[in-house]
This record gives sequence, C-alpha cells and structure tokens, in this order.
Amino acid sequence: TFTNTDKQKPIIFQVVTSKQGCGDTTSRILKINQSFAIYVPNTFTPNDDGTNDGFKALGYNITKFNMQIFDRWGKMIFETNDMNVAWDGHMKGSDEPIKDDVYVWKANVVDINNKTHDLVGHVTLLK
Repeated sequence: TFTNTDKQKPIIFQVVTSKQGCGDTTSRILKINQSFAIYVPNTFTPNDDGTNDGFKALGYNITKFNMQIFDRWGKMIFETNDMNVAWDGHMKGSDEPIKDDVYVWKANVVDINNKTHDLVGHVTLLK
C-alpha cells in the first residue's frame, strides 16, 4: 500500500543474494497513475415514485463529460455536459414523457490522466 504518492514518488528496491553469498541491488521509481471509474445503468423508471426516476452516469476522477441519448431512429433527445444532471425521460425541451423503449447513449469522458474515452450503451426506459 502506498500513501502520499502526490508528494513523493515510491521507489521499489530488489535485493538478491546468490547461494555463494554474492549480492546485488536494483531500484526503480514507481509511476502510479490515478484511476477513474464510470458506471452507467441500463434501466430507469421515470414514474415519479422516488426510485430510479432519472438516468445519469456515476463516476469519479472525470474532468470532462458529455452524454447524448438517441431514439431508435438516431434523433438526439437529450444531452448534458454535467454528470449530476439526469435525463427524466422527456424529450428535450418538452414536458411530454416519451414511450417505454430502449434508447442509445453515447458518452465522451476525459479522465484525470487526460485520456479520452468514447463509450456507448443502451438504456431501457420503463414506467
């Protein structure tokens, strides 16, 4: 377990001794990149019961985020640049809920190491 890797770089040492008693040592600086994670659910139920009413991604160590949701004909029906904003199951700019169906989501995520990840999946809307 390594702690305080932001302030100090850990060094790994290997010390060996042969059967004849000859020894040697080597060392390397260990570069540790911070990890990131993202979770995107595959179903939500926007029926105003207080459980799973919105669809959004969850994650950590993400510096940039964009998610788009499309219907089966490829029409974009929702977009956000904020992981805290959930899709409520309505067409963008409308108060009318859309039908139960399977929708495609695409997300573009930049992690804390400045690496871009293009993600695609499906979400089922059930009322």
